[in-house]
Amino acid sequence: MTPDAVQGVEGFLVALFFGAVSVWLHAINQFNRSTYDQSKEFYRLLDKLRPSDLRKSDVYRQAFLFYAVILTLVYLAVVAFLTVPGLQQFAELIPGLSSLGQSVGAGVLPQPDYVAGVAFDEGGAVKDLAGVDPGTGYSAAIPLAVGLAVVGLAPNVPGLLKLEQFVRATAHQLSGIPTHLVTVALALRHKPLLTSEETGQGLQKSDWDRIRAYSSACDQNVENAERFTSDATKIIILRRWILEQAVFAPYLPISTKYRIVEADVRARVNTLVAELDRVSGYATEESGISDGPAESRVRPDWSGLIAATEDTVEDLCLLVVLYEEHQALQIASQGADETEDDERLIVARRYLASVSGLMEQANIDNIASALFSRLTLAILLMAVVGSLIYGWVFLAEGFEPGWRTIGLAKHALAITLSTAVTYVPALFFTLTFQQSRYVSVPPVWENAFTESAKRSRFVPQLMICGLIALFVAFFFRIGYHLYVVINAVGLETVRERLWQVIDFAVVQELTFALQGSAVAVTAALIIDCWRAGRLALWRWWFIGALATLLSAIAMFGLAAQVGWSCLGVIAERPSGCGLTPTWRLAVDTALPALLTGTVAAIYAVGFLRDEFPDVYQRGVGRPTTVQ
Repeated sequence: MTPDAVQGVEGFLVALFFGAVSVWLHAINQFNRSTYDQSKEFYRLLDKLRPSDLRKSDVYRQAFLFYAVILTLVYLAVVAFLTVPGLQQFAELIPGLSSLGQSVGAGVLPQPDYVAGVAFDEGGAVKDLAGVDPGTGYSAAIPLAVGLAVVGLAPNVPGLLKLEQFVRATAHQLSGIPTHLVTVALALRHKPLLTSEETGQGLQKSDWDRIRAYSSACDQNVENAERFTSDATKIIILRRWILEQAVFAPYLPISTKYRIVEADVRARVNTLVAELDRVSGYATEESGISDGPAESRVRPDWSGLIAATEDTVEDLCLLVVLYEEHQALQIASQGADETEDDERLIVARRYLASVSGLMEQANIDNIASALFSRLTLAILLMAVVGSLIYGWVFLAEGFEPGWRTIGLAKHALAITLSTAVTYVPALFFTLTFQQSRYVSVPPVWENAFTESAKRSRFVPQLMICGLIALFVAFFFRIGYHLYVVINAVGLETVRERLWQVIDFAVVQELTFALQGSAVAVTAALIIDCWRAGRLALWRWWFIGALATLLSAIAMFGLAAQVGWSCLGVIAERPSGCGLTPTWRLAVDTALPALLTGTVAAIYAVGFLRDEFPDVYQRGVGRPTTVQ
């Protein structure tokens, strides 16, 4: 390669880096836009909050990382499509596809008359885009143009906008934005407050007088007034405890951040309390001034008051959960005279424990989403690091001088994309299926590790999970395979030999689909074992079984592929069988599967053990549901 060509590649890599930076900078602002439907219970507050306000910072950063990585992969794929002639390099780097070009007759096809989507004239001069080296196809304008298109063009193109919104909504959903807070707030809204004594507990005598007046007026005017009385009581108590800081004083920086939300809640609470004081007669009793003859009074709209009370108590509960999510709900100090046995402190600690318990339960119930996002990042990170190490050890010497870096980058990107297509869709659909059946009312998911488990239920259930994962993984692998082949040999060649290509794809991709299904089903079983409190006993079994299973599937697939290709079914001559040493084929095939299974199982077990040690030891029962 000439010095000018090397400089061209270096300029391309610099432009590729800055294009990726522009995508990330755009993602920072874009990810903080809501994609979720506003909850009917909490729309008043959710409309005032951004996604970054709804989860603690570490959870939000993990969700953003997932979103930004997906956008970066899309960006790199587009750049590769525009840069690599026919993506032939990628077809050669993906395991199992190196011989496919000759098998389908690509070796006798003429070279394309375009590079990087740029037309050349008969003399080889670039006609459409300056700055492209006809010998390499690399131009710094391409990654910069793609990066600018992602930032400026994509938000204005409906199809690209929907793709970005889907990725963003998926990241929000996986991180519990806003479902985590909504679930906990609903549970807190229906959880009774253990406050029955009329002394202490951070309340005043006037608060209990109000509660009695509201209850009496509601009993006289509303059928089934028990729920209204409970909601009104909760409003009075939380108003005194939090808004007036008689028991809790939110941490000042967090409270300042959410002052608009708190001010809105406080204004509506005060308005509602004033109206309830009027219609219940509490205001008249307190002031001693009569409102006049009863017949001259306006009849209260109790249905409207009940609806307003329900809305207000929901918003108060969401505010409490919002503060607790950011660990800002602190017990207010009453001076040095207060002891640890003070009734107010006992009530405060009990309430904090109740809220924390509900949030912990919500995290446990939604463990499938949390495990999916973290397991996905772990598998993809392993693919990137492993492919770079493998490429440096076995492939680096095969690249021309000056091309080693970009060759290794291509190899890592190809392996990472192949790994993502194999495992991520299967994991997502399988764990989503498990989660939906686990949290349904009533739960219909049968945990195979519980003593009461029925084999007639959990065996078909696991078979369904395996078939779902297998179908999804196989669908994505076949689509990815056909895409690579079309770009390697051309659409016309694939069309002429369509069934032969499909036959090869089925043999080639079934192995990968089985590996994706094995990882997905094993992840679901690990969650079940963890929920049953038996993961400490089974953890090494899961790690060894998954690593062995993936390696066995990979070796079986290798035997099937080598046997099929050596038959020369669609090739005019054998496709290079025997040119690669057997040990090298075995290592190249089994080692990635072995590492993937080991890393996936170890990470899943470690995450569940470290994040939820109590459940890891004792297990958990059925999910908490809100009636």
